[in-house]
Amino acid sequence: MWILSIDTATKITGLALHQDEQLVAESFLHTSKTHSERVMPMILQLMENAGLSFSDLNAVAVASGPGSFTGLRIGMATAKGIAQVRKLPVIGINTLDALAQNGRGFTGLISPILDARKNEVYNALYRNQHGTLERVSDYRAIAPERLLEELSMSSESVLFVGDAVATYQELISTTLEARAVFFAENMSLPRGSQVGALAAKRLAIGESDDLYGLKPFYIRQSEAEVTWAKRFGQGV
Repeated sequence: MWILSIDTATKITGLALHQDEQLVAESFLHTSKTHSERVMPMILQLMENAGLSFSDLNAVAVASGPGSFTGLRIGMATAKGIAQVRKLPVIGINTLDALAQNGRGFTGLISPILDARKNEVYNALYRNQHGTLERVSDYRAIAPERLLEELSMSSESVLFVGDAVATYQELISTTLEARAVFFAENMSLPRGSQVGALAAKRLAIGESDDLYGLKPFYIRQSEAEVTWAKRFGQGV
């Protein structure tokens, strides 16, 4: 079973190809180009390098959020387009769940943090339980100070991963001191291979998502939705 995975939830374009649960190929690009400019050329190059065509694919996976609203829409549209044309199952994977996989094997709490703007981060907390990661908090958009206040109440070490680590590392280190753990940047950022690994596990037990029902998971409303709600006096 060949799975193409797409992650455009952040500034990084991450792609991967898995054969069943084995990673075969991966692309990672962190540049100023927009996802709309680079995602399809990167997919075509990845497929060519692996010696595959779209007819070889058995499923498409996509990072479903939270993350950049525009990036999520581009990734979702690309994944759904391929799945619809090829009549393939599509599998949405939460961005934080995938990012937490970078910390598999870490003993303590794993805290993915993604830049949510407005002085907040997208976050959930995870803990290794018998070889698998278990989420132990809600998905949320939270101020870093509030997150650190919560983590200060525990004595556990905390591994931080994600694109917001560079922004808040000094604050985290000052607050948690030796309890704060950081990876090198190349091990901390989102990767398409983690999306694919989780998708392969879902596909192996017969799980997939409805092509038309799968939508980006934003956590909070976009600026356009907030403006609309204010103007018309109701939520969306």
